Amino acid sequence: MKLPFAGIFAFLLFPGYAPAQTAVIKTENADAGKPVILKDSVFGPTNAPDGFGASLEFSGNSTTDSLFIEDEHNTVWYKYIAPCNCELTFDIIPVSLQDDYDFMLYRYNGKPSDFAAKVKTKEVKPMRSCISRNDKKLKSKTGLAKNLEINYIHQGVGPSYVSSLPVNRGDVLYLLVDNVYKGGKGHTVHIHCKAPKPGEMFVGFRLDIGTIMFVPEEDTILKTSYPVIDSLVAILKRFPNMKVEIQGHVNAPTAEFKPKKYTIQVLSEKRARRVFDYCVAAGIDPKRMRPRGYGNSRMVVPDAKTLADFKKNMRVEVVVTRL
Repeated sequence: MKLPFAGIFAFLLFPGYAPAQTAVIKTENADAGKPVILKDSVFGPTNAPDGFGASLEFSGNSTTDSLFIEDEHNTVWYKYIAPCNCELTFDIIPVSLQDDYDFMLYRYNGKPSDFAAKVKTKEVKPMRSCISRNDKKLKSKTGLAKNLEINYIHQGVGPSYVSSLPVNRGDVLYLLVDNVYKGGKGHTVHIHCKAPKPGEMFVGFRLDIGTIMFVPEEDTILKTSYPVIDSLVAILKRFPNMKVEIQGHVNAPTAEFKPKKYTIQVLSEKRARRVFDYCVAAGIDPKRMRPRGYGNSRMVVPDAKTLADFKKNMRVEVVVTRL
């Protein structure tokens, strides 16, 4: 790799220095199927997004719709994989205060090749959206911030920031950024995803106790997973105000897959219920736990082909809902 003189100088002075990711937006990045892959926490300043690409993904939505932009103008899609469990926040910082940037943030852990089509049909919906008018007092910035209670903001005068998003390591996030005005300038995306300190938790945090595994196609807990559930019981006893969601998941990488005893959805629910029942028997108040099945909608390995991948998908995870 060749570095310019300034880069060599910085590299010699600061061994940890690495050149920033080149912040170039291409026309193809206006489409959900060809996002800019964010490798760093800061990307920008960019060139200006120009047009909606080869596919018009949003058009004719209501001006009072809080989830979706009314029309696609000058857009760019970004893709970011969460490096750790964190309370995700970010800032979109325009180069020009005159530019009015809106955004929609999706979490989609399915097959990447399916995402664009599901966006267009609205089969997947954004987790956060901010479509309000730019506020020059805030330098026209927008994004996610902590300690807010609103997840979506529609067109017109309104807050420039919406609530942070709890994410888990490996979550795949897609961010659509749209500048209402043509001929504008670029922006910088600054993502904040910092791992919590040991013992630190937040609502939406996935308890790092290990994965609760099951016999394939059954709701029978593997013996090796009982120590994991015992760890959950210990945590719930240590933090008596904590409430959790016990999330059941199934390995079903193809539409043809059908468990022998139950449907995919029922199997995931039964797995969550198994863990719930174990905790209740261990003395945990059932009102503090909510068992829920997610079917195969959140597979760790969407295109699983090996036994190791199958095991990663057939699991139960525990997420904090109250502290």
